[in-house]
Amino acid sequence: MVRASEREQRKQLKVSVPTSLEPLSPLRLLGKGQFGRVISAINASNNKFAIKCVEKSIAMQNESYTSIMTERRVLSACHESLMIPNLYSSFQSTSHLYFALEIMYGGDLETHLKAKSSFGVSATRFYIAEILIGLWHLHDNGIIYRDLKPENILLDSKGHVKLTDFGLSKDNMMPSDTTSTLTGTPQYLAPEIVRSSPYNKSVDFWALGVVTYRLLIGNFPFQSPKSGSSVGTVGLFESILESQPQFPAKQPKSVTSFIEGLLQKQVTSRLGCNLQRGHVDLQSHPFLSSVDWDRAAAKGMKPPSRPQIRHQGGEDVSSQGVAAFRQQTQDDSEVDQSVFVGFDWVQNRPAVF
Repeated sequence: MVRASEREQRKQLKVSVPTSLEPLSPLRLLGKGQFGRVISAINASNNKFAIKCVEKSIAMQNESYTSIMTERRVLSACHESLMIPNLYSSFQSTSHLYFALEIMYGGDLETHLKAKSSFGVSATRFYIAEILIGLWHLHDNGIIYRDLKPENILLDSKGHVKLTDFGLSKDNMMPSDTTSTLTGTPQYLAPEIVRSSPYNKSVDFWALGVVTYRLLIGNFPFQSPKSGSSVGTVGLFESILESQPQFPAKQPKSVTSFIEGLLQKQVTSRLGCNLQRGHVDLQSHPFLSSVDWDRAAAKGMKPPSRPQIRHQGGEDVSSQGVAAFRQQTQDDSEVDQSVFVGFDWVQNRPAVF
């Protein structure tokens, strides 16, 4: 019998959701990025959050504010998904944007993959099943992910999957809609993106094929024979368009047929892309046919391993860091605040645009 699902636990858990930095005390620096940092913080009710802090001025300089707003919309639209980090709230000061998220202590799948070189069939099946549930939730909400890769697949403290980083996603997509933007991580780009052809959620299933190959075999199915950044990218794109993935000897047929199905260059032949039976085609494939999908959707499957949690991740926030955390509410009159209208959101309270 499956234990109470995380969704039920979320409903039972009383969380005092922050709408400003004022009730929060910083704990640890979890990570730094191009636009800011992620800091774990705690409130008076002993609720812990991962606070993603983004500098508005840097976002404006890099014209990345549209990606940040997209990420906020995606996270709020999918906050009930168990395979996507729970967004409790988003709020802002005149100088910064803040996401209050659940903390992911297990690290990213890329780090775990590098430590192991590759995973076995059983472990890969577990990860792909949970990734698929997250992907389907995105697609059901009209969202194309466009950046599925191990670096963006986080693990919680028990080892379950959480998809993250939705700045490159395309939302508000109806099943018949297409887009043609060249975006994503080169090694995971589908042929239709490389060709600048119109595409839809099909690109996510191609990326899933690349991820599956990497988890099982350890390297990329498509690589450039040439060196150099620009030359190498051209060679990589040629490989994506023209080459077929190669498999080590004695790889199970269920594995090779699953990956080959996802890496079909023609969308109409690609596994998972049929509008009427895409879900069923994937669920019934021999590689995944043993998965109990109801159990998987409730996070009732046992993860292949439990991540080692040291000090619950990150570095201690220094006294200077605490001061910086508090000073992030300083006025920044040079930022065009109008582009961030609609960013503020609180769970169970709809956003107004």
